Amino acid sequence: MLFAADASYKFAYSTVLNALAFERDNRETIKAIAPQVKPALDKVRETTWEIDQKWARARSAYKANPTPAGLTTLETILAEIEKLMPIVTVALEPYIGKLTATP
Repeated sequence: MLFAADASYKFAYSTVLNALAFERDNRETIKAIAPQVKPALDKVRETTWEIDQKWARARSAYKANPTPAGLTTLETILAEIEKLMPIVTVALEPYIGKLTATP
């Protein structure tokens, strides 16, 4: 069960981090097109860090004592990070083609 939870968490977490990195790497261009994106994603950055800290604690606790309650906690935290995926996607999707298109 931990393997599946870890794989799902890593996918969601890396999706969010990659989107945040894309915004950071293209910040000036995105800011010129849509200045509201950075403040929205700054909130996601903070939330992502908090979720990751909770995941680490819950994962350690589950490894030490694998109980159904511990698995439920991991699933709840997984749902939290998964909720961020559409937020970053919707925030950046209109700009990705504009920034990655080659002339």
